Amino acid sequence: MKKSYYYIVASLPSLSFHEKPNITIDAFLAVCKDFLDEKDFNILQLISLFNVEEDRIPLDAVKRFFQWEKGIKNILVKLRAEKLGVEPEPFIRGEVVYDYFQSALAENTFNANSPLLAEELINKARWNYLDELEYGHYFDIDKLAIYYIKLQLHERMSLFDPKTGQGKLECIINSINNSIVINN
Repeated sequence: MKKSYYYIVASLPSLSFHEKPNITIDAFLAVCKDFLDEKDFNILQLISLFNVEEDRIPLDAVKRFFQWEKGIKNILVKLRAEKLGVEPEPFIRGEVVYDYFQSALAENTFNANSPLLAEELINKARWNYLDELEYGHYFDIDKLAIYYIKLQLHERMSLFDPKTGQGKLECIINSINNSIVINN
């Protein structure tokens, strides 16, 4: 039976996709370290938005999220491989299981006008799916795990700054132009 963490969950600020959270990841983990039992805290620490070993996380909601995520990534692999004329199988991760919504999301992402727009589409879909997974998990470790993933998602989204991106793109273009001049 899972423990209930009424105090922690009730004390956390609510999260919104479009607003910067009122809590940092470090502050969240500090609260969890103080109030979760050691086993649950260790499970929580294993969760990483992009580097997860699903088999090590015994939480149904988290496993379902990463299976969903894997399905979208595998569809994107197939679309990219098709465009490049290569076989997708070496790049597919795990069993290919997906639904119509995932296929449509992958298609829209693949056809987005910019990488930033593609990332925004996926992040919004991730958030919405996490909202669905919260149903039935009100004060348990799954609720805290979903909250933690949402905080990580916010942190990732905060890294996308148009001015910084433009500057990095210009550096890459200059680097390529310089190597072409040097090689000629």
